[in-house]
Amino acid sequence: MEQVCAVEESPERKTTSSTPISKEEKKTTGSTPISKEEKKTTGSTPISKEEKKTTGSTPISKEEKKTTSSTTNRKKGRKTTSSTPISKEEKKTTGSTPISEEEKKTTGSTPNRKEEKKTTGSTPNRKEEKKTTGSTPNRKEEKKTTGSTPNRKEEKKTTGSTPNRKEEEEGNPPGSSDDTVKTKEEEDTKLSVICWNVDGLDGEEQPQRARALCSYLILNSPDVVLLQELIQPYISFLKQRLETNYTFIEGGKQGYFTGMMLKKSRITLLDTKIDRFRLSQMGRNLLVAQVLFRGQKLCLMTSHFESCRAHAAERMRQLRMVMNRMKEVPDDVTVLFGGDTNLRDVEVATMGLPDCVRDVWEQLGEPEHCRYTWDTYVNTNLDMEFKNRLRFDRLYLRQATKDGVPQLAPDSMALTGLEKLKCDRYISDHWGIHCTFSTQ
Repeated sequence: MEQVCAVEESPERKTTSSTPISKEEKKTTGSTPISKEEKKTTGSTPISKEEKKTTGSTPISKEEKKTTSSTTNRKKGRKTTSSTPISKEEKKTTGSTPISEEEKKTTGSTPNRKEEKKTTGSTPNRKEEKKTTGSTPNRKEEKKTTGSTPNRKEEKKTTGSTPNRKEEEEGNPPGSSDDTVKTKEEEDTKLSVICWNVDGLDGEEQPQRARALCSYLILNSPDVVLLQELIQPYISFLKQRLETNYTFIEGGKQGYFTGMMLKKSRITLLDTKIDRFRLSQMGRNLLVAQVLFRGQKLCLMTSHFESCRAHAAERMRQLRMVMNRMKEVPDDVTVLFGGDTNLRDVEVATMGLPDCVRDVWEQLGEPEHCRYTWDTYVNTNLDMEFKNRLRFDRLYLRQATKDGVPQLAPDSMALTGLEKLKCDRYISDHWGIHCTFSTQ
């Protein structure tokens, strides 16, 4: 500690005049050094150790360091906010000094570094930034800070944040991870079916058309595909690209025929059967497959009924045979038929349908956008002189009636293949039907 006043000097330095003074004169002269006893009353002479406690211009003893206003050394200055060091007892009463542990919570002064952690208004150190409400949180604590920008992992849970990419792809609002899981589970319970006459007999741009069909099936990944007018080159093309994921069932080998594709990860094939139409002049038949879908028994059927107006009687006979087959299936099995029926509405009205069988299009409320599956006004593949619109392609559903067996209910229906390809042809002269069902 620096000393402000003079200290006791050697005998030569104690005189104020040039004439040396004897020991006896020192006690009587005013200009001579003062004895130890006189030092207590004289303000111009050095002060004894006892007087240092009351003198403001003298050096400060160790005990006086607590009250003196002299300049502190650098080490002491770190803990004080004024120039005077404060004792531990005085810290509790001084407003400009460091704060004791009890006062840390109430004082507004600047705490020392160790105490900054608990001070509300001060700038916290890095370790304490996590707990400080108004301060800028560190990276690890950004997740918990309400107003801060959340990190990527926490973006899903932050209410006002931008949803991550996975949520955007699925079309869900921010913070809807539970809804996303629920939606996926609901989709897993739905059965998707495509029924399509692919017109394999038309050789015009067939490779491009078959390739477009494969692309559509890969994109939409239906569980069941019911196809008509297949030929061997066409189905061989499909197998090369889709056989890894689908089981193929063929309704014939020669000429043109029907077929099914069953998604291996979703549909289990139990048995297949072909029922021939004995009076058909065009080699038509009924292809049947017994399958399991999520543990539910399904009987799938597809056919290509007799073509042309002149063969209406045979076509109606074939419809009657299919209806009988649907009624004969055990009551714990749901039956779904889809195919190119070539039926006119008047023919169906003449014959009628069994009470247990429903037309899926009618069941969905007869949506106009998917009424006509054969439309020569729009589809120019055949380049026919006469124009017509007919609902040739149909789906029929017979529910399982046994107690406790889930019901299959239609959810939606849409037409497919409406886009003209770069080769200036459509995939087929028929539109395809894409239908989804839910289990109840």
